[in-house]
Amino acid sequence: MGLLSLVSPPVPVQTPRAIGREALAAHNRAMGIAALTLADTVRELNDRGLQVVAITAQTIGLPTVRVSPCRLLDGMVQKDEAVFYSFGQDDHGKWREGQFQLSGVRVVWREAYQ
Repeated sequence: MGLLSLVSPPVPVQTPRAIGREALAAHNRAMGIAALTLADTVRELNDRGLQVVAITAQTIGLPTVRVSPCRLLDGMVQKDEAVFYSFGQDDHGKWREGQFQLSGVRVVWREAYQ
C-alpha cells in the first residue's frame, strides 16, 4: 500500500488569527491546488503503467511523487526524458535516483545498480 502525505511546513506557533485569515486562506488554497495537481499526475502515471509509492507536497518546492523502478523508466532515461541525479551506497549496495517532471510535479525513483 502506498503512502499519501500532503505535508506543509509547520506554521510558527501562532493562531490562525495571528497569521491573518487571508494568508491562511492563500496557504490552504495553494495546498488544495497541489492536491488536485497530484491527483491528475497519479492518474497519468497509472495510465503509463507506473506504480506510485509515495506523494509529498509542501508549500515551497514542487510536489513530488515517488514511483517504483521499472523498465519504462530505463527507456525514459535512454531517450533523455528522465535523468539520474543522485548516487550513493548503503548497507544494501549502490543506488541511484532518477527524476523527471510531469505537469509541474517532480517524479522520482530509486534503484539499485552495479
